[in-house]
Amino acid sequence: SLQGALDSAVLLGANQQDATTRVGIASNAFSGANRGIGGQTVTPNFVTNNDGSFSGTANTNSPTIFMGAFGYSSIPISAKSTAKLLLDNSCVLTLGQGAAVSTSSFVLNGAPNMSLTGCSIRSNTSMTCNGHGGGASASLAAGTTSGCSNPVQGAPAVPDIFSSIASNIVAKCTSITAGGTWTPPIQPVGTAFLTLTNGSYTEVHVCGNLTLSGSGNLNTFSGDLAIVVENGSLTLSNDANITSSNTIIIFSGSTAHNHSINFPNGKGHLATPNVSPPTDTANPWHGISIYYDPHLTSNTDSDLGPGGSLVFDGVAYMPYSNITFHGNTSSGAGQCSKLVANTFTSSGSGTLQFAQGNGACHSLGVQQYSRLFLSQ
Repeated sequence: SLQGALDSAVLLGANQQDATTRVGIASNAFSGANRGIGGQTVTPNFVTNNDGSFSGTANTNSPTIFMGAFGYSSIPISAKSTAKLLLDNSCVLTLGQGAAVSTSSFVLNGAPNMSLTGCSIRSNTSMTCNGHGGGASASLAAGTTSGCSNPVQGAPAVPDIFSSIASNIVAKCTSITAGGTWTPPIQPVGTAFLTLTNGSYTEVHVCGNLTLSGSGNLNTFSGDLAIVVENGSLTLSNDANITSSNTIIIFSGSTAHNHSINFPNGKGHLATPNVSPPTDTANPWHGISIYYDPHLTSNTDSDLGPGGSLVFDGVAYMPYSNITFHGNTSSGAGQCSKLVANTFTSSGSGTLQFAQGNGACHSLGVQQYSRLFLSQ
Protein backbone atom coordinates (compact mmCIF):
# COMPACT_ATOMS: atom_id res chain seq x y z
CA SER A 1 0.00 0.00 0.00
CA LEU A 2 2.81 2.40 0.90
CA GLN A 3 4.80 1.61 -2.25
CA GLY A 4 1.75 1.91 -4.50
CA ALA A 5 0.82 5.29 -3.06
CA LEU A 6 4.38 6.56 -3.50
CA ASP A 7 4.65 5.27 -7.09
CA SER A 8 1.44 7.08 -8.06
CA ALA A 9 2.63 10.28 -6.41
CA VAL A 10 6.04 10.46 -8.13
CA LEU A 11 4.50 9.65 -11.52
CA LEU A 12 2.13 12.59 -11.20
CA GLY A 13 4.90 14.83 -9.92
CA ALA A 14 7.40 13.87 -12.62
CA ASN A 15 4.81 14.64 -15.30
CA GLN A 16 5.04 18.33 -14.36
CA GLN A 17 7.76 20.14 -16.30
CA ASP A 18 7.71 22.96 -13.77
CA ALA A 19 9.79 21.65 -10.86
CA THR A 20 8.25 24.12 -8.38
CA THR A 21 4.81 22.50 -8.68
CA ARG A 22 5.99 18.90 -8.50
CA VAL A 23 6.22 18.55 -4.73
CA GLY A 24 2.76 19.96 -4.04
CA ILE A 25 1.07 17.78 -6.64
CA ALA A 26 2.94 14.67 -5.49
CA SER A 27 2.16 15.34 -1.82
CA ASN A 28 -1.55 15.75 -2.52
CA ALA A 29 -1.58 12.60 -4.64
CA PHE A 30 0.15 10.60 -1.90
CA SER A 31 -2.30 11.81 0.73
CA GLY A 32 -5.22 10.80 -1.45
CA ALA A 33 -3.84 7.35 -2.28
CA ASN A 34 -2.46 6.42 1.15
CA ARG A 35 -4.99 6.09 3.97
CA GLY A 36 -2.34 5.52 6.59
CA ILE A 37 -0.77 2.37 7.95
CA GLY A 38 -2.38 1.32 11.16
CA GLY A 39 -4.03 4.71 11.49
CA GLN A 40 -0.70 6.53 11.31
CA THR A 41 -0.08 9.62 9.19
CA VAL A 42 2.83 9.18 6.81
CA THR A 43 4.70 12.24 5.56
CA PRO A 44 6.73 11.54 2.41
CA ASN A 45 9.77 13.43 1.15
CA PHE A 46 10.06 14.44 -2.50
CA VAL A 47 13.04 15.83 -4.42
CA THR A 48 13.99 16.66 -8.02
CA ASN A 49 17.33 15.05 -8.91
CA ASN A 50 20.18 16.51 -10.96
CA ASP A 51 19.28 14.33 -13.96
CA GLY A 52 15.74 15.72 -13.99
CA SER A 53 14.11 12.66 -12.43
CA PHE A 54 11.77 12.97 -9.46
CA SER A 55 12.11 10.82 -6.33
CA GLY A 56 10.09 10.17 -3.23
CA THR A 57 10.69 8.30 0.01
CA ALA A 58 8.26 7.36 2.77
CA ASN A 59 8.90 5.72 6.14
CA THR A 60 6.59 4.52 8.88
CA ASN A 61 5.99 1.68 11.32
CA SER A 62 3.52 -1.07 10.70
CA PRO A 63 1.76 -2.46 13.79
CA THR A 64 2.01 -6.22 14.26
CA ILE A 65 -0.54 -8.74 15.40
CA PHE A 66 1.17 -12.10 16.00
CA MET A 67 4.66 -10.67 16.52
CA GLY A 68 3.41 -8.74 19.55
CA ALA A 69 3.61 -11.94 21.54
CA PHE A 70 7.38 -11.87 21.03
CA GLY A 71 7.81 -8.25 22.05
CA TYR A 72 7.55 -6.66 18.58
CA SER A 73 4.60 -4.26 18.57
CA SER A 74 5.59 -2.79 15.20
CA ILE A 75 8.13 -3.13 12.41
CA PRO A 76 9.64 -0.31 10.33
CA ILE A 77 8.70 -0.22 6.67
CA SER A 78 9.85 2.12 3.93
CA ALA A 79 9.29 2.80 0.23
CA LYS A 80 11.34 4.58 -2.40
CA SER A 81 10.33 5.49 -5.94
CA THR A 82 11.85 7.48 -8.83
CA ALA A 83 10.12 8.54 -12.02
CA LYS A 84 11.40 10.40 -15.05
CA LEU A 85 9.74 12.29 -17.87
CA LEU A 86 11.61 11.80 -21.14
CA LEU A 87 10.96 14.53 -23.71
CA ASP A 88 11.70 14.27 -27.41
CA ASN A 89 14.09 17.22 -27.57
CA SER A 90 14.98 16.67 -31.23
CA CYS A 91 15.65 19.87 -33.17
CA VAL A 92 15.02 17.99 -36.41
CA LEU A 93 12.51 15.12 -36.55
CA THR A 94 11.68 13.22 -39.74
CA LEU A 95 8.42 11.27 -39.79
CA GLY A 96 9.10 9.19 -42.91
CA GLN A 97 5.38 8.97 -43.68
CA GLY A 98 4.45 5.47 -44.86
CA ALA A 99 8.08 4.52 -45.53
CA ALA A 100 9.71 1.29 -44.41
CA VAL A 101 11.74 1.63 -41.24
CA SER A 102 14.85 0.74 -43.28
CA THR A 103 14.40 3.87 -45.45
CA SER A 104 16.62 6.83 -44.54
CA SER A 105 14.35 9.83 -44.14
CA PHE A 106 17.20 11.87 -42.56
CA VAL A 107 20.30 12.26 -44.73
CA LEU A 108 23.39 14.42 -44.32
CA ASN A 109 25.60 14.71 -47.40
CA GLY A 110 28.84 16.61 -47.88
CA ALA A 111 30.11 18.64 -44.95
CA PRO A 112 27.32 20.75 -43.45
CA ASN A 113 28.30 22.88 -40.48
CA MET A 114 25.81 21.76 -37.87
CA SER A 115 25.51 23.58 -34.56
CA LEU A 116 23.05 21.90 -32.21
CA THR A 117 22.48 23.33 -28.75
CA GLY A 118 20.57 21.28 -26.19
CA CYS A 119 18.95 18.96 -28.73
CA SER A 120 19.31 15.83 -30.80
CA ILE A 121 18.33 14.72 -34.32
CA ARG A 122 15.73 11.98 -34.82
CA SER A 123 14.15 9.81 -37.51
CA ASN A 124 11.06 7.60 -37.34
CA THR A 125 12.75 5.44 -39.98
CA SER A 126 16.53 5.24 -40.56
CA MET A 127 19.28 7.86 -40.70
CA THR A 128 22.35 8.20 -42.94
CA CYS A 129 25.28 10.59 -42.51
CA ASN A 130 27.68 10.61 -45.48
CA GLY A 131 30.99 12.29 -44.76
CA HIS A 132 29.69 14.24 -41.76
CA GLY A 133 28.27 12.78 -38.54
CA GLY A 134 26.21 15.83 -37.63
CA GLY A 135 27.78 16.32 -34.22
CA ALA A 136 24.47 15.80 -32.41
CA SER A 137 24.40 14.77 -28.76
CA ALA A 138 22.27 11.84 -29.95
CA SER A 139 21.23 10.60 -33.40
CA LEU A 140 18.11 8.54 -32.73
CA ALA A 141 16.46 6.35 -35.35
CA ALA A 142 13.64 3.83 -35.20
CA GLY A 143 15.62 1.86 -37.79
CA THR A 144 19.37 2.05 -38.22
CA THR A 145 21.93 4.85 -38.23
CA SER A 146 24.96 4.99 -40.52
CA GLY A 147 27.89 7.33 -39.93
CA CYS A 148 25.95 9.61 -37.54
CA SER A 149 27.26 11.00 -34.25
CA ASN A 150 26.30 9.23 -31.02
CA PRO A 151 23.90 6.80 -32.73
CA VAL A 152 20.89 5.25 -31.01
CA GLN A 153 19.25 2.55 -33.13
CA GLY A 154 15.84 0.97 -32.58
CA ALA A 155 14.55 4.05 -30.73
CA PRO A 156 10.78 4.35 -30.28
CA ALA A 157 9.02 6.09 -33.17
CA VAL A 158 7.66 9.48 -32.12
CA PRO A 159 3.92 9.97 -32.70
CA ASP A 160 2.66 13.00 -34.58
CA ILE A 161 1.28 15.17 -31.76
CA PHE A 162 0.66 18.26 -33.93
CA SER A 163 -1.78 16.99 -36.58
CA SER A 164 -4.95 17.52 -34.52
CA ILE A 165 -4.34 21.28 -34.29
CA ALA A 166 -5.42 21.50 -37.96
CA SER A 167 -9.03 21.57 -36.74
CA ASN A 168 -8.48 25.28 -36.05
CA ILE A 169 -8.01 26.06 -39.76
CA VAL A 170 -11.12 27.58 -41.35
CA ALA A 171 -10.99 28.45 -45.07
CA LYS A 172 -12.01 32.00 -45.91
CA CYS A 173 -11.06 32.33 -49.59
CA THR A 174 -14.11 31.71 -51.76
CA SER A 175 -12.21 31.85 -55.04
CA ILE A 176 -8.74 31.14 -56.37
CA THR A 177 -6.66 34.24 -57.03
CA ALA A 178 -3.08 34.86 -58.07
CA GLY A 179 -2.25 36.08 -54.57
CA GLY A 180 -0.41 39.25 -53.63
CA THR A 181 2.70 40.94 -52.28
CA TRP A 182 3.15 42.05 -48.66
CA THR A 183 5.79 44.68 -47.94
CA PRO A 184 6.10 45.50 -44.22
CA PRO A 185 5.45 47.56 -42.23
CA ILE A 186 2.47 48.37 -44.48
CA GLN A 187 -0.44 46.04 -43.72
CA PRO A 188 -1.58 44.00 -46.73
CA VAL A 189 -4.29 45.38 -49.02
CA GLY A 190 -6.05 44.07 -52.10
CA THR A 191 -8.59 41.43 -53.03
CA ALA A 192 -6.12 38.60 -52.30
CA PHE A 193 -5.98 39.51 -48.59
CA LEU A 194 -8.72 39.01 -45.99
CA THR A 195 -8.07 40.35 -42.48
CA LEU A 196 -10.26 39.31 -39.55
CA THR A 197 -10.20 38.92 -35.78
CA ASN A 198 -10.30 35.43 -34.29
CA GLY A 199 -10.63 35.65 -30.52
CA SER A 200 -7.45 37.14 -29.11
CA TYR A 201 -5.47 37.18 -32.37
CA THR A 202 -5.59 38.49 -35.93
CA GLU A 203 -5.84 36.29 -39.01
CA VAL A 204 -4.71 37.40 -42.46
CA HIS A 205 -5.85 34.99 -45.18
CA VAL A 206 -3.97 35.10 -48.47
CA CYS A 207 -5.92 33.73 -51.43
CA GLY A 208 -3.16 32.29 -53.60
CA ASN A 209 0.59 32.88 -53.55
CA LEU A 210 2.16 35.19 -50.99
CA THR A 211 5.27 37.19 -51.85
CA LEU A 212 7.21 38.93 -49.10
CA SER A 213 9.45 41.82 -50.07
CA GLY A 214 11.46 44.60 -48.47
CA SER A 215 12.36 44.52 -44.79
CA GLY A 216 10.49 44.92 -41.53
CA ASN A 217 8.07 43.24 -39.15
CA LEU A 218 4.87 41.77 -40.60
CA ASN A 219 3.07 41.84 -37.28
CA THR A 220 1.98 45.44 -36.83
CA PHE A 221 -1.35 44.20 -35.45
CA SER A 222 -2.36 44.05 -31.80
CA GLY A 223 -1.48 40.68 -30.27
CA ASP A 224 -0.70 37.45 -32.10
CA LEU A 225 -0.87 37.06 -35.88
CA ALA A 226 -1.83 34.04 -38.00
CA ILE A 227 -1.02 34.26 -41.73
CA VAL A 228 -3.04 31.63 -43.61
CA VAL A 229 -1.79 30.97 -47.15
CA GLU A 230 -4.67 29.24 -48.93
CA ASN A 231 -3.86 27.36 -52.14
CA GLY A 232 -0.50 28.98 -52.64
CA SER A 233 3.22 29.15 -51.90
CA LEU A 234 5.39 31.60 -50.00
CA THR A 235 8.10 33.39 -51.98
CA LEU A 236 10.87 35.58 -50.60
CA SER A 237 11.88 38.36 -52.97
CA ASN A 238 15.54 39.08 -53.65
CA ASP A 239 17.26 40.46 -50.54
CA ALA A 240 14.06 40.38 -48.47
CA ASN A 241 14.73 40.62 -44.74
CA ILE A 242 11.45 39.81 -43.03
CA THR A 243 10.71 39.41 -39.34
CA SER A 244 7.42 38.54 -37.74
CA SER A 245 7.03 38.28 -33.98
CA ASN A 246 4.25 36.32 -32.26
CA THR A 247 3.31 34.91 -35.66
CA ILE A 248 2.39 31.62 -37.27
CA ILE A 249 2.40 31.02 -41.04
CA ILE A 250 -0.17 28.37 -42.02
CA PHE A 251 -0.40 26.58 -45.37
CA SER A 252 -3.79 25.10 -46.28
CA GLY A 253 -6.04 24.33 -49.22
CA SER A 254 -5.89 21.71 -51.94
CA THR A 255 -3.06 19.43 -53.06
CA ALA A 256 -3.85 20.57 -56.61
CA HIS A 257 -1.83 23.71 -55.78
CA ASN A 258 1.82 24.11 -54.86
CA HIS A 259 2.58 24.88 -51.21
CA SER A 260 6.33 25.50 -51.02
CA ILE A 261 8.69 28.05 -49.51
CA ASN A 262 10.78 29.65 -52.26
CA PHE A 263 14.07 31.49 -51.74
CA PRO A 264 16.15 33.47 -54.26
CA ASN A 265 18.15 31.14 -56.46
CA GLY A 266 21.70 32.43 -56.25
CA LYS A 267 23.16 35.31 -58.29
CA GLY A 268 24.30 36.95 -55.07
CA HIS A 269 20.80 37.49 -53.73
CA LEU A 270 19.79 36.45 -50.22
CA ALA A 271 16.58 36.39 -48.21
CA THR A 272 15.93 35.92 -44.51
CA PRO A 273 12.58 35.29 -42.85
CA ASN A 274 12.81 35.39 -39.04
CA VAL A 275 9.67 34.10 -37.34
CA SER A 276 8.83 33.68 -33.65
CA PRO A 277 5.59 31.92 -32.63
CA PRO A 278 2.50 33.09 -30.75
CA THR A 279 2.95 32.73 -26.99
CA ASP A 280 -0.59 33.50 -25.77
CA THR A 281 -1.85 30.25 -24.20
CA ALA A 282 -5.39 31.17 -25.28
CA ASN A 283 -4.18 30.92 -28.88
CA PRO A 284 -4.37 27.31 -30.19
CA TRP A 285 -1.30 28.03 -32.34
CA HIS A 286 0.98 29.07 -29.48
CA GLY A 287 4.48 27.64 -29.80
CA ILE A 288 4.17 27.02 -33.57
CA SER A 289 5.75 29.29 -36.18
CA ILE A 290 5.15 27.35 -39.44
CA TYR A 291 2.29 24.88 -39.92
CA TYR A 292 1.29 22.76 -42.89
CA ASP A 293 -2.22 21.30 -42.82
CA PRO A 294 -1.62 17.51 -42.66
CA HIS A 295 -4.24 17.12 -45.40
CA LEU A 296 -1.59 18.53 -47.75
CA THR A 297 0.08 15.21 -48.56
CA SER A 298 1.78 16.39 -51.77
CA ASN A 299 3.15 19.52 -53.46
CA THR A 300 4.70 20.70 -50.19
CA ASP A 301 8.42 20.12 -50.84
CA SER A 302 10.84 23.00 -50.29
CA ASP A 303 14.39 23.49 -51.56
CA LEU A 304 16.07 25.96 -49.22
CA GLY A 305 19.09 27.44 -50.91
CA PRO A 306 21.48 28.63 -51.98
CA GLY A 307 20.35 32.13 -51.06
CA GLY A 308 18.07 31.42 -48.12
CA SER A 309 18.43 31.77 -44.40
CA LEU A 310 15.45 30.38 -42.48
CA VAL A 311 15.42 31.55 -38.87
CA PHE A 312 12.62 30.42 -36.58
CA ASP A 313 11.73 29.76 -32.99
CA GLY A 314 9.05 27.28 -32.00
CA VAL A 315 7.81 24.41 -34.17
CA ALA A 316 8.03 24.32 -37.96
CA TYR A 317 5.55 21.53 -38.72
CA MET A 318 5.79 20.26 -42.31
CA PRO A 319 4.67 16.62 -42.01
CA TYR A 320 4.61 15.68 -45.72
CA SER A 321 7.35 18.06 -46.88
CA ASN A 322 10.66 16.82 -48.21
CA ILE A 323 13.09 19.51 -47.10
CA THR A 324 16.45 20.03 -48.83
CA PHE A 325 19.15 22.37 -47.53
CA HIS A 326 22.02 22.93 -49.96
CA GLY A 327 24.73 25.31 -51.07
CA ASN A 328 25.39 28.15 -48.64
CA THR A 329 22.00 27.90 -47.02
CA SER A 330 21.97 28.73 -43.34
CA SER A 331 19.38 28.15 -40.67
CA GLY A 332 19.41 29.53 -37.18
CA ALA A 333 17.30 29.93 -34.09
CA GLY A 334 17.68 31.86 -30.88
CA GLN A 335 15.68 30.04 -28.21
CA CYS A 336 13.87 26.85 -29.15
CA SER A 337 13.50 25.40 -32.65
CA LYS A 338 11.92 22.13 -33.76
CA LEU A 339 11.65 21.19 -37.44
CA VAL A 340 9.21 18.34 -38.14
CA ALA A 341 9.28 17.14 -41.76
CA ASN A 342 8.67 14.05 -43.84
CA THR A 343 12.31 13.86 -44.97
CA PHE A 344 15.32 16.09 -44.40
CA THR A 345 18.37 16.19 -46.67
CA SER A 346 21.37 18.45 -46.32
CA SER A 347 23.64 18.61 -49.36
CA GLY A 348 26.75 20.76 -49.40
CA SER A 349 28.35 22.94 -46.77
CA GLY A 350 25.40 24.92 -45.48
CA THR A 351 25.26 26.06 -41.88
CA LEU A 352 22.50 24.44 -39.85
CA GLN A 353 21.96 25.98 -36.43
CA PHE A 354 19.26 24.71 -34.11
CA ALA A 355 18.77 25.23 -30.41
CA GLN A 356 16.55 24.27 -27.52
CA GLY A 357 17.69 26.49 -24.68
CA ASN A 358 17.13 25.60 -21.05
CA GLY A 359 13.50 26.46 -20.28
CA ALA A 360 12.98 28.26 -23.60
CA CYS A 361 10.73 25.58 -25.11
CA HIS A 362 8.50 25.65 -22.05
CA SER A 363 8.25 29.44 -22.06
CA LEU A 364 7.37 29.46 -25.78
CA GLY A 365 4.73 26.78 -25.30
CA VAL A 366 6.47 24.25 -27.56
CA GLN A 367 4.88 20.82 -27.22
CA GLN A 368 7.17 17.83 -27.00
CA TYR A 369 6.34 14.15 -27.18
CA SER A 370 7.00 12.64 -23.76
CA ARG A 371 7.26 9.25 -22.14
CA LEU A 372 6.81 8.84 -18.41
CA PHE A 373 8.19 5.81 -16.58
CA LEU A 374 9.24 4.53 -13.18
CA SER A 375 12.97 4.04 -13.08
CA GLN A 376 13.09 2.71 -9.53
